[in-house]
Amino acid sequence: MAVLALTSSAANAITFDFTAIDPTTPSASSYVMSSGGIDLTISAGSFQAGGNLVTGGGEKITFNGSAAGIGENGIGVDNRSVDGGGLWKDALIFSFSKNVVLESIEFSFFRHSGGLSNFQLFTAQGGDIAALGGAIGIPGDGNYSFIGGLLGQIFGIGAPGEWDRFKIQSLTVGEASPVPLPAALPLLGGALLVIGALKRRRKAA
Repeated sequence: MAVLALTSSAANAITFDFTAIDPTTPSASSYVMSSGGIDLTISAGSFQAGGNLVTGGGEKITFNGSAAGIGENGIGVDNRSVDGGGLWKDALIFSFSKNVVLESIEFSFFRHSGGLSNFQLFTAQGGDIAALGGAIGIPGDGNYSFIGGLLGQIFGIGAPGEWDRFKIQSLTVGEASPVPLPAALPLLGGALLVIGALKRRRKAA
């Protein structure tokens, strides 16, 4: 029986480009798209400080505004973006049809009044989506890369602070593929078993 290890390669990188979605698409609580043989369901959600993401509160994904990409329903100064104003903070939930390695997030718009704009990353743990790590600063070029990638099937991206707001342009993931151990290893294991059996026979004698 082969032992499998999960790996990801940049050669297998798949980008979900949200700027390719028609900006006149009506706002919706969820949206489904596919790329590279992987299906992605995007859902609008919200969270409170220190809490898990929830859906079903009337939030909707929006596809238009001052910048290309996806945000959440809003009007005026938030540019129909994901924002952290109010008791309930906006978040988008990305559910893939299978495990992927999250490699990077590209933001088309981000703004914070008087400071660094942040996002908060959520990952699935068991059946729940649990907070991971707190606020993460968005780089000046809008492209955040994860060192070594992050393996999972569900990710949430929210605005942690009152003045944080952004739109997401794209996600790049790597396909998590099973890679068998080298063929020589099972042979080595078999040889060790034989040696062990011979030692037991000598002791019995």
